[in-house]
Amino acid sequence: MAVQCNLSGEDVLILVMNFILPCVGIYMKGKQFDANFWVALCLMVFIFTYPLAMIFAYLYFFDIMKIG
Repeated sequence: MAVQCNLSGEDVLILVMNFILPCVGIYMKGKQFDANFWVALCLMVFIFTYPLAMIFAYLYFFDIMKIG
């Protein structure tokens, strides 16, 4: 029983970047500096809100939550 993955190499890189630098992952997914990028960047500024930025980036990647 083989497991198939429909993610490309770019998608895997975006998932890793969502963990390391969430705003960069959001930019790589959307290819633009929109409100989602700036929200993630503002959340990254403070250490105690950094996990929220990661969660927001993953929600953006999986098309669960987007602003605008």
